[in-house]
Amino acid sequence: MKNIKPKIFVSRCIEQCSCRYNSDIVRSEIVLKIMKYCDVITTCPEVEIGLGIPRKPIHLEADNAKLENIRLVRPFTGEDFTQKMEKFRDKYFSSIGEIDGFIFKSKSPSSGFMNVKVYPRGGKAAYPSKTGGIFGGEAVKRFPNT
Repeated sequence: MKNIKPKIFVSRCIEQCSCRYNSDIVRSEIVLKIMKYCDVITTCPEVEIGLGIPRKPIHLEADNAKLENIRLVRPFTGEDFTQKMEKFRDKYFSSIGEIDGFIFKSKSPSSGFMNVKVYPRGGKAAYPSKTGGIFGGEAVKRFPNT
C-alpha cells in the first residue's frame, strides 16, 4: 500500500527562503517537522509580482473603517500592487489543484489569512478591524475546507 502524503502550501519565507521584505527567514520547528510528512508547494507572492529582496514594506489600505476598497500599497509613495497581486493569486490558485492545507506567514499584507492590519489611505494608525491579505485571505474563500 502506497502512503499518500497530504499536499500543503507553506509560505516560502517560512523555513525555505530569506525572502521577507527585510531579507529574513521565519524559523519554525513545527513547520520543519510537518514538511517531512507532506508534499509541500510554496511561493512568495510579493517576489512573484516583481518586488525584490530586500524591499520596502507594503501594507493594506482602505477607504474607511468598514474596510471598503482594500488596496495593497507601498506606504508614503502610494504605489499600488493590488492588481498585480490579484492576477498572480488567481493564476496560482487555479494551477494548484486539490490541496489539504495552508501555512501562511501571519499578519502579512499579502500572505496573512486573517488579522492583517489595514490603514487609512496615507494614514499611520491602523483601523481597529483586521482582515486577510490579498493572497492568503483569498485562499480561505477558495479552499474553505482546508
